[in-house]
Amino acid sequence: MNSPQSSSQITTATPRNPIRFGGAPLFVLFLASCTLLFGLGWPQLWDRDEPRNAGCTLEMLARADWVVPVFNSELRTHKPILLYWLQMAAYQVVGANEWGARLPSALLMMGTIFCGMLLSSRLLTHRFLAGALPNTPQAVQWYRWNSPAMWTGVVLATSMMVIVAGRASTPDSPLIFCSTLSITAFIFALTCQPNHSSLRWTYYVLGYVALGLGVLAKGPVGFALPITVVSAWFQWERICQDPRWAQQQTTISLIRQWKLWLPSILARLAPRAVGDYLSNTKLLVGIPIILAVALPWYIWVGVRTDGRWLREFFWEHNVQRAVQSLEGHRGGPWYYPVAMLVGLFPWSLWLAPFLVWLWKTSPLGSLFVSTHASSTHAQSTPSSDIASLTRLSVMWVAVFVGAFSCANTKLPSYITPCYPGAALILGLFFASLANRGGEWYQQHLKSWLQAKLMRYAVSATLLTAILVGIGATAGLAITASQEQMPNVMLQSFWGIALSLAAISAIITWQRRNPEHMPALYAMGTVVCMAGWMVGGASNASRYRHDLHALEQIQLQNPQQRWIAVGVLEPSWIFYTGHSIPEIPVAPQSHVAAESEDFIPWPTQVIERWEKDPQLGVITLAVWADELEQRLQNRSGTSLQAYRLVRQDYPYFLRHQPLCLIRLEPAGTERSQTAENSPEIDSDFRR
Repeated sequence: MNSPQSSSQITTATPRNPIRFGGAPLFVLFLASCTLLFGLGWPQLWDRDEPRNAGCTLEMLARADWVVPVFNSELRTHKPILLYWLQMAAYQVVGANEWGARLPSALLMMGTIFCGMLLSSRLLTHRFLAGALPNTPQAVQWYRWNSPAMWTGVVLATSMMVIVAGRASTPDSPLIFCSTLSITAFIFALTCQPNHSSLRWTYYVLGYVALGLGVLAKGPVGFALPITVVSAWFQWERICQDPRWAQQQTTISLIRQWKLWLPSILARLAPRAVGDYLSNTKLLVGIPIILAVALPWYIWVGVRTDGRWLREFFWEHNVQRAVQSLEGHRGGPWYYPVAMLVGLFPWSLWLAPFLVWLWKTSPLGSLFVSTHASSTHAQSTPSSDIASLTRLSVMWVAVFVGAFSCANTKLPSYITPCYPGAALILGLFFASLANRGGEWYQQHLKSWLQAKLMRYAVSATLLTAILVGIGATAGLAITASQEQMPNVMLQSFWGIALSLAAISAIITWQRRNPEHMPALYAMGTVVCMAGWMVGGASNASRYRHDLHALEQIQLQNPQQRWIAVGVLEPSWIFYTGHSIPEIPVAPQSHVAAESEDFIPWPTQVIERWEKDPQLGVITLAVWADELEQRLQNRSGTSLQAYRLVRQDYPYFLRHQPLCLIRLEPAGTERSQTAENSPEIDSDFRR
């Protein structure tokens, strides 16, 4: 344990050349703009979720319907309404395009980043539960350069899954923002001074409104998990104030001294403790606020769809996803820990030094320290502040990872709302490394940075970063070469920036300036991630030959309609601007094939053509061949006056051609063939 220090000492823990106002948030804003806003609308919408969500919003706007989500002329029950409302507003400003579809996610993710910065600063200002102490200065302002708040923002702005969620037209970013905003508001409310009741109530209302919006973003998890995080942190803080916990700090074995700490835990179940919890969290007032925000739309959509939307959403997309693995999305107990390492890349490469830092500086060892001094409020220790931040960080991650690990359906994006919690403790770690000039940080850096274990851990991390940068570049380049995408192969070399940053960090470390390592690493990280996410994704989008062909045909003939046989991508629906019915090439079961109502798919296509010869067909080559053969045997029908025109295009990331088939009157010149297809940019050709 570290010895207590006066609060006046904490205020001197500033960098050597501090930027006193605006520097940190402006720097984080610049990084977030590079990774989240730059080139946001350049790549086309990626299948499958992006065009589904963007297309659903487009169809709702076309029908002037702000209640019932519909995509491809079918009810869409996958997610609630919040994302569609945000996209509707964005479409009115920037147009119904890629920018409009993704802009809400990017802006909300930037809001998440700044909520994380404010939360980090709040937790390091010695204000917990009972309120701020009189005349106690703040430890680390959120706007200070190299503060833990700044590094929390840097980690969030440059982590892989945070960037992916912020650049995608999905409900993940709205959910992350609502969860982070609610937790931030509740922490601010619980740490207000006792005499600031109006301000406290403002924070409570903001927090519960954010929870209601979270329910509109993704359902019950938008309320249940954030309130669980806050409640668990509150109870943990209260337990740590119990004198019985302070007694066990002097013992060697926690398990052996269970008689000291177990009663303090059980005491939180007493009626008085429950009343204390309800009084401090205002839960009984908050639940009506949540219902007032979220319930009207749920009732409205239930009435409009005769309860179908509610049944399918809550049963299929909540209950069934919890009790069984849908669409093959399954995983073991290590699924989400591994997913977090990937999602926090490239900062997760610092895992070894981070663990050594936890052991050496003992923030985890301070988890059970009382928040307030036992004898006087005149002094406050930085250890207690770090312990409280660590408690929230641990609980935030544990609640989300634990809850979704119990569900059978697993996806990496499910746990992204806990990334701001993980960034809190990571921001403190990198601030400790970057602030070698501060007195408090200096005290710890001398004790652990020069230790052999830390040297080995940092060396291993930087060498791993060099190898990962080179390996990722080589892997992406080889894959792009195999897929015949030369422009993407060139963009893969942005990964070298990570290797160069690690090499620079090694050099500055050898020159005994370890405080520069995080900044150098951050520079390489933002170049690498922005290059991959902007340049790589934009150039990969250029090779979507099938989509470009559909767009150009639709441009020449806006009234062209299509049906899909055996294959359907949601992006085709969005970019053609029309619904595309799908005809399966095989029955769902043998019973269906043997039933009297069963109609083979070629017969269904021909019957549709007899009703509308202008109808186009999108299918794969093997089924196009079969359709051609069946059509040749269709003599004596109205289709005899037409000939089939087929155009083959490379199918993006599929090693087979995609065929666009249409009928033309037999007397017209054959201008649309596989060899003489609509002109598209030569870069789209293999």
